[in-house]
Parts: sequence; structure tokens; C-alpha cells
Amino acid sequence: MIVGSAPGFPHGIIDPIEELGELAVSYGICLHVDLCLGGFVLPFARKLGYPIPPFDFTVQGVTSISADVHKYGLAPKGTSIVLYRNHDIRKLAYVTEWSGGLYVSPTIAGSRPGNVIAGAWAAMISLGQEGYLEHTREIMEASKRIQQGVKEIPELFIVGRPDMTIVAFGSNVIDIFEVNDILSSKGWHLSPLQRPNSIHICVTLQHVPVVDEFLNDLKDSVQTVKKNPGPISGGLAPIYGAAGKIPDRGMVSELLVDYMDNAC
Repeated sequence: MIVGSAPGFPHGIIDPIEELGELAVSYGICLHVDLCLGGFVLPFARKLGYPIPPFDFTVQGVTSISADVHKYGLAPKGTSIVLYRNHDIRKLAYVTEWSGGLYVSPTIAGSRPGNVIAGAWAAMISLGQEGYLEHTREIMEASKRIQQGVKEIPELFIVGRPDMTIVAFGSNVIDIFEVNDILSSKGWHLSPLQRPNSIHICVTLQHVPVVDEFLNDLKDSVQTVKKNPGPISGGLAPIYGAAGKIPDRGMVSELLVDYMDNAC
């Protein structure tokens, strides 16, 4: 099986789904599209006229698609769906029988809370297509404004060409993780990334009315680090910076596993 993301969470960039589809067809294997983040944005962004690359069943070779309703679908946490190109492929996901006798489930998971399913239904019925279109328009426009604002800060660069509502940016002249620590002190909590070292903002409806405030704080944070480079007390810049320089990624994985094992 081949898996492609639409988009990938770190940088908001859609994988080349058409090319992956051609590859899947040529080898006679399945292609799954991870649309968990973009499922309730990309279809509506395309309807609104944004240049969205093909990502769905219109692409030959795509056999299944997953989408999270609890992200931009605004449903309760823990509601996701999987779509299949046809019934024959869907049947392969069914789990049948067990040691106690006859049993069948559409997935490995058996019991599920019904309240989140009801919440997802209520969110989708309440918003409808027009609601999702309006939300998508607002967050896509906010994302474009943030992209433009980042481009106007000479010390920063945007990672790739974001297709959706995630904007990742880094710097070749200052420590971007130090910028992130300053932003955190101002109340902005962005996600640090590596390879390349960068940070990203995942734009939601909550960001729409505060885009200008965010960009002003970002500019101030960049200038603060530029004038006074070095980690701030309690900041995470040294940790992310050191992890990014460790050539043996296996060592990084071991450190993370040890941290998780001791934290639980």
C-alpha cells in the first residue's frame, strides 16, 4: 500500500496524489489518501475557486480516504471516517468471528461511544455545506494573509508552498526556536518542526480576527531575537536545536521513548 497526505500536517503541502495514483496502478497496489486534516477544508476550498491539486477518488488509483470530522468538521474529538472506492475494498476492513463464536465489526475497534457520533451528526447538520464553505473562506483568507505577512519579514522564509491552512516558516539568520519561545511568552503556541528547523501555525476560526495581532507579535519576536540572540529562561529552543543536530535519528527516537516511558 502507498499512503499520501492531503495535506501533510507539518507544512500544509499536498503530496503528489496523481503521481502516486499512477504508481499504485502500475504495480496493482492500493493508494490511501490521509485527508484527516483536509477533509473538511479542501473540497470546499476547491468549490470556492482555490487552486487545489487533485486528491480524491477522481484520481485513478486512489482506493481509500480517511477524514477527521473532529478537526475542521468541528465535531467532538474522536470522530473520523474512512471512505472506500468500492464495496470489495471495504469488505477487506471487516473483522469477522472470534474465539467466542460469530462476530462481525466494520473495523478492528468494537465498542464505540455513541455520543461522539451524535455530536458529529449534529455538527454537520447544523453547519451544512454553506456553513463549511463560509468557514473555509474565512480560514483560507486568514492563511493567505499570514503567508503574505511572513514573506514581508526579511529574516523569515516559508517552507514550500502551502496548499491549505498551515503555514510553516523558518530562518537562515536567526534561531527560529528562540522566536517560538518569545511567541509563547506572548500567548502564541506554535508547533516546532525539524528538517528544516521551522515552526508552523495551523489556522482555525479562532485566528481569523487576530491575524494582524499575530503578525505584529511575530515581527517583534524576530527583532527581539535578532538584537538579543540566545535562549530565554525556561524556553525549549536549546532542546529542539540540539535534537536537530543529532545525526543519529535512532538516538533521538530512543530519547523520546525513554521520556514517554518515564512520564507515564
